[in-house]
Amino acid sequence: MVVKHPNVGKTTDSGQREHLAYGQTGPVGLFNRACMFHQSIIEKHVNDLLYMSELPVFREELEKPMMVVISDGGPDWSPLSALVTFYYGRLCKELNLLDLLVAATNAPGHSVLNPIEHAWSPISAELAGLVLPDRLPGVSQPPAKQSTLSEEQRREKEATLFDNNLDVLSNVLHKKTLDTPQITPVKVPCTSSTTVQVGGVEHKLEHYSDYDQVKRYFKVGISTVYSTPELAKIDKEWQVYCKHIGKRQYSVVYRECEERGCSHCSQHPIECRDVLRSLPQRQQGALFYPPLPAEEGHFQTYLQMKAAVPTPQFKPSEGLCGVTGRCSEPGCCWVFSSAADRERHTRLVHRKKESRKRGRSESEGTAGSSPAKKAKYTTCSVCDRVFPTPHYLNKHKKEMGHMKKK
Repeated sequence: MVVKHPNVGKTTDSGQREHLAYGQTGPVGLFNRACMFHQSIIEKHVNDLLYMSELPVFREELEKPMMVVISDGGPDWSPLSALVTFYYGRLCKELNLLDLLVAATNAPGHSVLNPIEHAWSPISAELAGLVLPDRLPGVSQPPAKQSTLSEEQRREKEATLFDNNLDVLSNVLHKKTLDTPQITPVKVPCTSSTTVQVGGVEHKLEHYSDYDQVKRYFKVGISTVYSTPELAKIDKEWQVYCKHIGKRQYSVVYRECEERGCSHCSQHPIECRDVLRSLPQRQQGALFYPPLPAEEGHFQTYLQMKAAVPTPQFKPSEGLCGVTGRCSEPGCCWVFSSAADRERHTRLVHRKKESRKRGRSESEGTAGSSPAKKAKYTTCSVCDRVFPTPHYLNKHKKEMGHMKKK
């Protein structure tokens, strides 16, 4: 759902505090896809948003310099995931006019507050009583029960069946309205199609299709990244995104900068310069205001935080359950949700190794990683074989039974 901005500028709450007015409803893009043929992953969601930006009904709202994405906390949207953060960076890169993106999830148990949740009830009402067939026309059995079909034939018939039913859904919901906004149903074919026809116009459905490579990038070591051209290209992207990202427990903030040497921002000048300068700066530990307590039971409004005396240092997600620390590198606004998150961020962004014993980071190849010390943790004490990392050493010990008895 793309929420339209209201005409009024400000409103007040029950405590007579002023708020910036925001919309509650807007045009809805409903992407119908069969999960048997399409994964529910962040790459698909970003492709959907980029596809929506090409349609006239959404273009006016999506071609603005600031955007807030409110989603549920599922793994395919969660800010805790480095993959999700990476694809939000791609979304900002593709939407060239974007100066600021705040992608957030509500706290656990509060997804009912998401605007899209209010659209499901009337959509479900439109589909009440609709029966979708489980077999193709003229066939007595569904594809799954036709024993004479090969696996390839069965999958082909299932794709045809799902595509037929997706057409039915699109026809039922076409030009239906919620309140006043219109629903735009989009059929995502089960076959590997990268374009889709809407109103006789062909639109690109998949801007990105390298999810497996991006996923691999966050798992391998730096040496593998350098030696693999596809991963090296992804790494170059990630370095640019991380210079503009502030990651928290329940949100990701992407903000353009004013550095002259920035390859991205120099090509896309900032439109809302005054607004960005009124927000916390990177040196203060945040790229956007974190929730700050006010009177009992309330947080400060955006207008209150903006009018207050500037806070010397912000600590987003401070005290929240699941937060394991924050990056100590100057100017880095990254909150960690696990030890693995810390290790991955330190390795890929700052090119350092995390010391698990003392909780500190050490530059790769510098003091603390001498050949003698490294050999101590990578040499098998039984057969004297040397391995590149402790991981491979432990794997060898388990396979060969060279583990020391306790």
